[in-house]
Amino acid sequence: MIIDTLRSGQLVFSIALGEIIEDLKGEIVSMQKEKKYEVTLKGTKYAVVLHPDIEDGGFRIECPSLPGCASQGDSVEEALEMMKDAIEGHLAVAGSKKVVKKAS
Repeated sequence: MIIDTLRSGQLVFSIALGEIIEDLKGEIVSMQKEKKYEVTLKGTKYAVVLHPDIEDGGFRIECPSLPGCASQGDSVEEALEMMKDAIEGHLAVAGSKKVVKKAS
């Protein structure tokens, strides 16, 4: 940073933005990366993948072992809690479909 004073008494300062911009680019890239977590439901652990939503904020989350099972949340914690609900619902629907097939 360069600070100087003009004859009229005005204070002038200059900041080198290049380094700051490069640091921010690195932060943005790391924020965009998906992160893997595990959620436990009724004693069973499920691998889940958290995806930051850079444009709208918040996070979307999916459970790769349960196709179509996904959710979202405003924070990481909320997304993980919502994922537990989604997994529970997914398993309930999958269980009811098996019962219907057996009855057929």
